[in-house]
Amino acid sequence: MKAIISALILVTFLSASAQEGQNLDSEEPVYSIVETMPEFPGGMEALYMFIGETLQYPNNANAKGASGTVFVSFIVDESGVVRDATVVKSVDPALDQAALDMVNQMPDWKPGIQDGKAVNVKYNLPVKFQIPSSE
Repeated sequence: MKAIISALILVTFLSASAQEGQNLDSEEPVYSIVETMPEFPGGMEALYMFIGETLQYPNNANAKGASGTVFVSFIVDESGVVRDATVVKSVDPALDQAALDMVNQMPDWKPGIQDGKAVNVKYNLPVKFQIPSSE
């Protein structure tokens, strides 16, 4: 029987003010907060639906009872492409990989805007894996 995934998704940011951070291949800065944040196509409700449809609870993690919240960091670049996904808080290697796989399948977002220009923005996404009770 396939386990049901309960995903609690809250988009959080790495800092509370606009800052330059690490660079991608270009010389463009990466921001944590911008005037207009990037948006998943269709908004937050569409993001929740995407996660619910895409995220897979690995059988080996389910079998050993692994659960918890994996934090994945990624950049929505100036063209809206999701890139550089990394696990910043691990729970279990199989759950970590499932969260990364889901993020790496995301469609392009509407890019973030700062000073009227599309910019690179870094997100931190908590993905909660919970094995449902057998009741």
